[in-house]
Amino acid sequence: MPAERRRSSWSARAAQDLLAQQAADKQRINRLRFLKAHLYDHPDLVVLDQLEHHAPGALGDEHIIDLQRLARLIYSCDRWWFPLLQQWEQVGQGFTDIENGSKP
Repeated sequence: MPAERRRSSWSARAAQDLLAQQAADKQRINRLRFLKAHLYDHPDLVVLDQLEHHAPGALGDEHIIDLQRLARLIYSCDRWWFPLLQQWEQVGQGFTDIENGSKP
């Protein structure tokens, strides 16, 4: 009887571990889907996501400097490159793709 009880206890623990892992995986997938959906419009969330995943003081100076550079780059892209690319796309809408013979 003790062997059966140990197997039952082990299988119950394994089932609980599996359920906990599945729940964690679902949360991670939902978070990744959220980030994927929102990063296109808000790429600055990358920096916030990185900061959120580390305890205060856990990031080294070099990593923080890289995150600050990334944040400034994203900010400048939002202010400078994004409007330029939007205009470039609008200009290109009236042209034909030379290689394919069709509009892009």
